[in-house]
Amino acid sequence: MVFISDDENASLFYIDGKEVSKDDFKDLDPNTIKNVEVLKGNKAVEKYGDKAKGGVILVTTKKK
Repeated sequence: MVFISDDENASLFYIDGKEVSKDDFKDLDPNTIKNVEVLKGNKAVEKYGDKAKGGVILVTTKKK
């Protein structure tokens, strides 16, 4: 289970390289997921800037 916070340090969500909202992430069909990567701490901030202080969840979906 992924903890999704509503505060200023909430996680960022990316699906197939595109930043999406928390709601879009929640609505994603689990059967379409190919890979999930979680970036935390300095690694997340280095790649995505200060807005990533709460971490980044990267999802790659299966291609048709």
